[in-house]
Amino acid sequence: LLGLDSDGSIVVMELKRGRTPRDVIAQALDYASWACHLGMDELREIWDDYSGPEAIESLDDVFADRFNWQLEDPDGAHRMVVVASELDSSTERIVDYLFDTAGVEINVALFGVFEDGGSEYLVRNWLREVEEGSVAKPKKPQRAQAPWDGRTWAVNFGEGASRCWEDGRRWGFVSAGGGDWYVRTLKNLSPGDLVACVIPAVGYVAVGTVTRSVSRADVATVPTDEGEVPYLELDLEVDNPGQFLDDPDDRLAEHIVLVDWSEARPSGEAVWKKHMYANQNTVTKLRHADTLEALRHEFVWPE
Repeated sequence: LLGLDSDGSIVVMELKRGRTPRDVIAQALDYASWACHLGMDELREIWDDYSGPEAIESLDDVFADRFNWQLEDPDGAHRMVVVASELDSSTERIVDYLFDTAGVEINVALFGVFEDGGSEYLVRNWLREVEEGSVAKPKKPQRAQAPWDGRTWAVNFGEGASRCWEDGRRWGFVSAGGGDWYVRTLKNLSPGDLVACVIPAVGYVAVGTVTRSVSRADVATVPTDEGEVPYLELDLEVDNPGQFLDDPDDRLAEHIVLVDWSEARPSGEAVWKKHMYANQNTVTKLRHADTLEALRHEFVWPE
Protein backbone atom coordinates (compact mmCIF):
# COMPACT_ATOMS: atom_id res chain seq x y z
CA LEU A 1 0.00 0.00 0.00
CA LEU A 2 1.19 3.51 -0.84
CA GLY A 3 0.28 6.41 1.42
CA LEU A 4 1.08 10.00 2.36
CA ASP A 5 1.37 11.18 5.94
CA SER A 6 0.39 14.58 7.31
CA ASP A 7 3.55 16.35 6.12
CA GLY A 8 3.39 14.84 2.65
CA SER A 9 6.08 12.18 3.20
CA ILE A 10 5.58 8.91 1.32
CA VAL A 11 4.69 5.85 3.40
CA VAL A 12 5.14 2.33 2.00
CA MET A 13 3.04 -0.22 3.92
CA GLU A 14 3.81 -3.92 3.54
CA LEU A 15 1.46 -6.63 4.83
CA LYS A 16 3.20 -9.56 6.51
CA ARG A 17 0.42 -12.14 6.78
CA GLY A 18 1.58 -15.61 5.68
CA ARG A 19 5.04 -14.46 4.51
CA THR A 20 8.55 -15.05 5.78
CA PRO A 21 10.54 -12.21 7.40
CA ARG A 22 13.02 -12.20 4.53
CA ASP A 23 10.26 -11.88 1.93
CA VAL A 24 8.33 -9.10 3.63
CA ILE A 25 11.36 -6.93 4.45
CA ALA A 26 12.89 -7.39 1.01
CA GLN A 27 9.60 -6.41 -0.63
CA ALA A 28 9.26 -3.32 1.56
CA LEU A 29 12.79 -2.22 0.68
CA ASP A 30 12.16 -2.87 -3.00
CA TYR A 31 9.00 -0.73 -3.05
CA ALA A 32 10.63 2.01 -0.96
CA SER A 33 13.56 2.22 -3.39
CA TRP A 34 11.00 2.98 -6.12
CA ALA A 35 8.68 5.22 -4.09
CA CYS A 36 11.43 7.53 -2.83
CA HIS A 37 11.85 8.88 -6.38
CA LEU A 38 8.16 9.73 -6.88
CA GLY A 39 7.42 13.40 -7.50
CA MET A 40 4.13 15.24 -7.51
CA ASP A 41 3.29 14.40 -11.13
CA GLU A 42 3.74 10.67 -10.52
CA LEU A 43 1.76 10.77 -7.25
CA ARG A 44 -1.13 12.59 -8.93
CA GLU A 45 -1.14 10.04 -11.78
CA ILE A 46 -1.23 7.16 -9.28
CA TRP A 47 -4.13 8.83 -7.45
CA ASP A 48 -6.06 9.41 -10.68
CA ASP A 49 -5.61 5.77 -11.74
CA TYR A 50 -6.68 4.56 -8.30
CA SER A 51 -9.70 6.85 -7.89
CA GLY A 52 -11.12 6.06 -11.35
CA PRO A 53 -12.29 8.08 -14.35
CA GLU A 54 -15.43 9.48 -12.69
CA ALA A 55 -13.69 10.88 -9.59
CA ILE A 56 -13.60 14.69 -9.45
CA GLU A 57 -11.60 15.09 -6.22
CA SER A 58 -7.91 15.67 -6.90
CA LEU A 59 -5.15 14.24 -4.71
CA ASP A 60 -4.36 17.78 -3.56
CA ASP A 61 -7.96 18.41 -2.49
CA VAL A 62 -8.26 15.11 -0.65
CA PHE A 63 -4.96 15.72 1.15
CA ALA A 64 -5.98 19.26 2.14
CA ASP A 65 -9.39 18.05 3.35
CA ARG A 66 -7.69 15.46 5.55
CA PHE A 67 -4.73 17.45 6.91
CA ASN A 68 -5.60 21.12 6.28
CA TRP A 69 -2.26 21.61 4.51
CA GLN A 70 -1.27 22.14 0.91
CA LEU A 71 0.43 19.06 -0.51
CA GLU A 72 3.99 19.68 -1.68
CA ASP A 73 6.64 17.55 -3.36
CA PRO A 74 7.85 14.90 -0.88
CA ASP A 75 11.43 15.56 -2.06
CA GLY A 76 12.48 11.98 -1.30
CA ALA A 77 11.10 11.89 2.27
CA HIS A 78 9.70 8.41 2.89
CA ARG A 79 9.36 5.61 5.42
CA MET A 80 8.23 2.00 5.60
CA VAL A 81 5.65 0.32 7.81
CA VAL A 82 5.27 -3.45 8.10
CA VAL A 83 1.72 -4.38 9.16
CA ALA A 84 1.40 -7.65 11.11
CA SER A 85 -0.88 -9.38 13.58
CA GLU A 86 2.11 -10.87 15.36
CA LEU A 87 5.87 -10.49 15.15
CA ASP A 88 8.50 -13.21 15.15
CA SER A 89 11.96 -12.65 16.55
CA SER A 90 13.60 -12.76 13.10
CA THR A 91 11.49 -9.89 11.72
CA GLU A 92 12.05 -7.84 14.87
CA ARG A 93 15.81 -8.38 14.65
CA ILE A 94 15.91 -7.28 10.98
CA VAL A 95 13.80 -4.17 11.62
CA ASP A 96 15.93 -3.21 14.63
CA TYR A 97 19.10 -3.61 12.56
CA LEU A 98 17.79 -1.51 9.67
CA PHE A 99 16.58 1.26 11.99
CA ASP A 100 19.40 1.38 14.55
CA THR A 101 22.42 0.45 12.46
CA ALA A 102 21.55 1.41 8.88
CA GLY A 103 19.37 4.44 9.70
CA VAL A 104 16.44 3.18 7.60
CA GLU A 105 13.02 4.64 8.48
CA ILE A 106 11.08 1.41 9.12
CA ASN A 107 8.61 0.37 11.79
CA VAL A 108 6.07 -2.37 12.49
CA ALA A 109 2.39 -1.78 13.27
CA LEU A 110 1.00 -4.69 15.31
CA PHE A 111 -2.75 -5.25 15.34
CA GLY A 112 -4.72 -7.46 17.69
CA VAL A 113 -8.45 -8.20 17.96
CA PHE A 114 -10.01 -8.84 21.36
CA GLU A 115 -13.54 -9.79 22.36
CA ASP A 116 -15.22 -8.86 25.61
CA GLY A 117 -18.87 -9.17 26.46
CA GLY A 118 -19.92 -9.60 22.84
CA SER A 119 -17.94 -6.54 21.66
CA GLU A 120 -14.80 -6.67 19.54
CA TYR A 121 -11.87 -4.31 19.97
CA LEU A 122 -9.05 -3.55 17.55
CA VAL A 123 -5.77 -2.62 19.23
CA ARG A 124 -2.66 -1.20 17.52
CA ASN A 125 0.86 -1.07 18.89
CA TRP A 126 4.12 0.06 17.34
CA LEU A 127 7.31 -1.96 17.57
CA ARG A 128 9.26 1.28 17.90
CA GLU A 129 7.85 4.39 19.56
CA VAL A 130 6.55 6.76 16.91
CA GLU A 131 7.82 10.34 16.98
CA GLU A 132 5.73 13.02 15.32
CA GLY A 133 7.39 14.38 12.20
CA SER A 134 9.85 11.49 11.96
CA VAL A 135 10.83 11.34 8.28
CA ALA A 136 13.89 10.42 6.30
CA LYS A 137 14.69 14.04 5.34
CA PRO A 138 13.85 17.38 6.93
CA LYS A 139 10.77 18.87 5.26
CA LYS A 140 10.37 22.52 4.35
CA PRO A 141 7.56 24.37 6.17
CA GLN A 142 4.10 23.61 4.85
CA ARG A 143 1.89 26.27 3.34
CA ALA A 144 -0.95 27.32 5.60
CA GLN A 145 -4.48 26.45 4.56
CA ALA A 146 -7.59 28.37 5.51
CA PRO A 147 -10.79 26.34 5.93
CA TRP A 148 -12.41 25.96 2.52
CA ASP A 149 -15.52 28.10 2.22
CA GLY A 150 -17.32 25.58 -0.01
CA ARG A 151 -17.48 27.77 -3.13
CA THR A 152 -14.10 29.29 -4.04
CA TRP A 153 -12.04 27.49 -6.70
CA ALA A 154 -8.76 27.96 -8.54
CA VAL A 155 -9.10 27.33 -12.28
CA ASN A 156 -6.20 26.74 -14.63
CA PHE A 157 -6.57 28.35 -18.06
CA GLY A 158 -3.99 26.59 -20.19
CA GLU A 159 -3.60 28.34 -23.53
CA GLY A 160 -3.26 26.29 -26.72
CA ALA A 161 -4.72 25.58 -30.15
CA SER A 162 -8.29 25.43 -28.85
CA ARG A 163 -8.30 28.28 -26.30
CA CYS A 164 -6.66 31.58 -25.45
CA TRP A 165 -7.09 33.84 -22.45
CA GLU A 166 -8.10 36.91 -24.44
CA ASP A 167 -11.23 35.01 -25.57
CA GLY A 168 -11.99 33.89 -22.03
CA ARG A 169 -11.51 37.44 -20.74
CA ARG A 170 -13.65 39.07 -23.44
CA TRP A 171 -16.53 36.60 -23.53
CA GLY A 172 -16.53 35.46 -19.91
CA PHE A 173 -15.62 31.79 -19.66
CA VAL A 174 -13.08 29.22 -18.55
CA SER A 175 -12.58 26.03 -20.51
CA ALA A 176 -10.67 22.77 -20.78
CA GLY A 177 -10.31 19.92 -23.24
CA GLY A 178 -7.91 17.32 -24.53
CA GLY A 179 -8.87 14.45 -22.24
CA ASP A 180 -10.83 13.29 -19.22
CA TRP A 181 -8.16 14.38 -16.71
CA TYR A 182 -8.49 17.99 -17.84
CA VAL A 183 -12.27 18.13 -18.28
CA ARG A 184 -13.75 16.18 -15.38
CA THR A 185 -12.97 18.68 -12.60
CA LEU A 186 -14.95 21.35 -14.48
CA LYS A 187 -17.99 19.48 -13.12
CA ASN A 188 -17.13 20.89 -9.70
CA LEU A 189 -18.16 24.38 -10.81
CA SER A 190 -21.78 25.41 -10.23
CA PRO A 191 -23.58 28.73 -10.70
CA GLY A 192 -22.76 31.03 -7.79
CA ASP A 193 -19.31 29.57 -7.18
CA LEU A 194 -16.33 31.93 -7.09
CA VAL A 195 -13.32 31.29 -9.32
CA ALA A 196 -9.80 32.67 -9.46
CA CYS A 197 -8.38 32.08 -12.92
CA VAL A 198 -4.66 31.40 -13.28
CA ILE A 199 -2.60 30.89 -16.44
CA PRO A 200 0.05 28.24 -15.70
CA ALA A 201 3.57 29.68 -15.40
CA VAL A 202 2.12 33.21 -15.79
CA GLY A 203 -0.11 34.02 -12.83
CA TYR A 204 -3.62 34.94 -11.73
CA VAL A 205 -5.52 37.02 -14.26
CA ALA A 206 -9.16 37.17 -13.11
CA VAL A 207 -11.73 36.55 -10.40
CA GLY A 208 -15.43 36.09 -10.98
CA THR A 209 -18.67 34.20 -10.36
CA VAL A 210 -19.81 31.10 -12.26
CA THR A 211 -23.06 31.71 -14.16
CA ARG A 212 -23.49 28.40 -16.06
CA SER A 213 -22.24 24.87 -15.51
CA VAL A 214 -20.03 22.99 -17.96
CA SER A 215 -21.15 22.18 -21.51
CA ARG A 216 -19.41 21.10 -24.70
CA ALA A 217 -18.21 23.81 -27.04
CA ASP A 218 -20.60 22.75 -29.82
CA VAL A 219 -23.71 23.20 -27.63
CA ALA A 220 -22.56 26.06 -25.39
CA THR A 221 -24.03 29.52 -25.94
CA VAL A 222 -22.72 32.84 -24.63
CA PRO A 223 -24.79 35.94 -23.79
CA THR A 224 -23.80 38.97 -25.89
CA ASP A 225 -25.26 42.39 -26.71
CA GLU A 226 -27.06 40.69 -29.60
CA GLY A 227 -28.47 37.94 -27.39
CA GLU A 228 -27.38 34.31 -26.99
CA VAL A 229 -24.72 33.30 -29.52
CA PRO A 230 -23.32 29.76 -30.00
CA TYR A 231 -19.80 29.60 -28.64
CA LEU A 232 -18.34 28.43 -31.95
CA GLU A 233 -19.90 31.43 -33.75
CA LEU A 234 -18.22 34.02 -31.51
CA ASP A 235 -15.50 36.28 -32.84
CA LEU A 236 -12.69 34.26 -31.25
CA GLU A 237 -8.95 34.88 -31.39
CA VAL A 238 -8.12 31.19 -31.11
CA ASP A 239 -7.43 29.25 -34.32
CA ASN A 240 -9.22 25.96 -33.63
CA PRO A 241 -12.01 26.22 -31.01
CA GLY A 242 -13.76 23.13 -32.43
CA GLN A 243 -10.78 20.79 -32.12
CA PHE A 244 -11.72 17.14 -31.41
CA LEU A 245 -15.48 17.75 -31.66
CA ASP A 246 -15.77 14.88 -34.16
CA ASP A 247 -13.71 12.52 -32.00
CA PRO A 248 -15.72 9.67 -30.37
CA ASP A 249 -14.02 10.44 -27.05
CA ASP A 250 -16.33 13.15 -25.69
CA ARG A 251 -13.73 14.41 -23.20
CA LEU A 252 -11.25 15.45 -25.89
CA ALA A 253 -13.56 18.23 -27.06
CA GLU A 254 -13.40 21.70 -25.52
CA HIS A 255 -15.82 22.23 -22.61
CA ILE A 256 -17.00 25.66 -21.46
CA VAL A 257 -18.04 27.14 -18.09
CA LEU A 258 -19.43 30.70 -18.18
CA VAL A 259 -18.14 33.22 -15.64
CA ASP A 260 -19.11 36.80 -14.82
CA TRP A 261 -15.72 38.43 -14.23
CA SER A 262 -15.49 40.93 -11.40
CA GLU A 263 -12.08 41.81 -12.79
CA ALA A 264 -10.16 40.26 -15.67
CA ARG A 265 -6.74 41.39 -16.85
CA PRO A 266 -4.53 40.74 -19.88
CA SER A 267 -1.93 38.04 -19.26
CA GLY A 268 0.78 40.72 -19.21
CA GLU A 269 -0.77 42.11 -16.00
CA ALA A 270 -1.03 38.77 -14.20
CA VAL A 271 -0.46 38.60 -10.45
CA TRP A 272 2.07 36.10 -9.16
CA LYS A 273 4.01 36.09 -5.91
CA LYS A 274 6.33 33.55 -4.37
CA HIS A 275 4.49 30.65 -2.70
CA MET A 276 1.09 31.46 -4.22
CA TYR A 277 -1.13 28.45 -4.76
CA ALA A 278 -0.70 26.48 -7.98
CA ASN A 279 -1.93 23.06 -9.10
CA GLN A 280 -1.89 21.06 -12.31
CA ASN A 281 -5.54 20.01 -12.12
CA THR A 282 -7.97 22.22 -14.03
CA VAL A 283 -10.18 22.99 -11.01
CA THR A 284 -9.16 22.72 -7.34
CA LYS A 285 -10.45 24.09 -4.05
CA LEU A 286 -8.83 27.44 -3.26
CA ARG A 287 -8.20 27.82 0.46
CA HIS A 288 -4.54 28.80 0.63
CA ALA A 289 -4.57 31.71 3.08
CA ASP A 290 -1.72 33.78 1.59
CA THR A 291 -3.08 33.39 -1.95
CA LEU A 292 -6.59 34.41 -0.95
CA GLU A 293 -5.27 37.45 0.88
CA ALA A 294 -3.16 38.51 -2.12
CA LEU A 295 -6.05 38.06 -4.56
CA ARG A 296 -8.45 40.07 -2.42
CA HIS A 297 -5.85 42.84 -2.29
CA GLU A 298 -5.05 42.81 -6.02
CA PHE A 299 -8.49 42.19 -7.58
CA VAL A 300 -12.05 43.42 -7.23
CA TRP A 301 -13.39 40.44 -5.29
CA PRO A 302 -16.90 39.15 -6.16
CA GLU A 303 -19.68 39.83 -3.66
